[in-house]
Parts: sequence; C-alpha cells; structure tokens
Amino acid sequence: MAEVQNVMDIFGGKLVEIEDTGNIDFEKPIKGAYRARLVSLKRYSGESDKCENGVYDMWSLNMQVEETLEGDKGNNRYLSKTYSNVIGKYQEDAEEGCNKLANDLFTAGVLQQCEITKKVKMEVIEEIAPQIIDKLVNVRAYGRKNKQVCRIVKEFKDLVPAGTAEDSDW
Repeated sequence: MAEVQNVMDIFGGKLVEIEDTGNIDFEKPIKGAYRARLVSLKRYSGESDKCENGVYDMWSLNMQVEETLEGDKGNNRYLSKTYSNVIGKYQEDAEEGCNKLANDLFTAGVLQQCEITKKVKMEVIEEIAPQIIDKLVNVRAYGRKNKQVCRIVKEFKDLVPAGTAEDSDW
C-alpha cells in the first residue's frame, strides 16, 4: 500500500477509499433496453436427480451490459440465457434449444459476422462459440416472478435515435 501512495505522491494524486453505499441491488432484475457484449457460450451436460429425465444438456449464453439505452441503469451487469437440449415438459424436440440459440444469434447479426448463412446445427455452434465472444447484441431485459429474463432483439423500434425530428428545436 505504501508503494501505491508513493506513486500517487509523485503524480499529485491521493488515495480515496470507496464505500459501498448499498444502492445497487444485484438480486433485483433490471428492466429496459441494453447493448450487451457476449462474454461466453458454453454447453453443459450431465446427469442430475433434480432434472425431469435425470439428464441435463443445455447451452448457456452470458452477456455483460455495455450501454443502457433505456430503463434501469444496468452497465456492467451480467445477463444470461439458457437453451435446453432435452426433451421435456416445455419442448418436444431435443434440437429445439439449439434452434432457439441459432435464431437469437441470427437475429443479433452474430452468425452473419461469422460468415454463416446456412441452418446451424449443434456441432456448428460448438465450432463458432469462441468466435462470438465480444460481439455486441441488443437485449430487452425485464423481470418475471423476481427472476431476470432477457430477449435478444435485432433493433429497438420504440427508441428514438438522437438527432431525429422529435429531438429538434422546431
């Protein structure tokens, strides 16, 4: 700590202790429109007694909010979406989760950036997973039953871009 203070003295700065004011509740879901950076896409599979069929197989897409466009301030918050590959109560086909993931990546324009134009299968997603990291996507986030829910969207039709007629002084 003394070394840091010496460096600060050389450049004329001083150390300031940051106090946690407790204003940010990370358990509370955020609501609004955000631009998020894709952080990771991983596939998890295995066996568990907690699952309906005793097995789980899913994709987990994690994003970090880079910019708040509308709604609750959410910069640097993490959002995640999961896509199940198991036949169960909510889906009849094991490929349905993979198709939803591919559709979200297509909607966000990520597949086009990776030069993929054909229908995507699970093996292709595994191959492109490292390529999609750090790509930006538009996300609409909200809470349902005190859980965070998010949707990847192509654009925000209800947001008015700066410099349009509604912003003018006329």
